Amino acid sequence: MQDISLRKHRFKIGDIVDLRSDMNRREAAPHGVFKVARLLPAEGQSFGYRIKDSRDGREYAVLESQLV
Repeated sequence: MQDISLRKHRFKIGDIVDLRSDMNRREAAPHGVFKVARLLPAEGQSFGYRIKDSRDGREYAVLESQLV
């Protein structure tokens, strides 16, 4: 596995992404299409993102591994 410090975020602010919802977590964001609002630092081996739901304007913090 490549060291996270040698990688860059896969997505950029403004990118449209699909969220793979985790049904095992109650606070998880609903499955759907979102816009990347902000880049967050890495958590473990995955970068973080703030994504915005265009349907209701809510924002969620997710890991890169949850996005397609």
